[in-house]
Amino acid sequence: MSRCLSSKVDFYTARRVVNGLDQAQRIEGYANLIAHAIA
Repeated sequence: MSRCLSSKVDFYTARRVVNGLDQAQRIEGYANLIAHAIA
């Protein structure tokens, strides 16, 4: 997994592509939990 994700991924700003920054903090938290679980 480390080959796919750099040491710092900006999940908060990446959310903008999908639906603006609506619920960005919450989704960033989920993404970080998942990324750490599979790393």
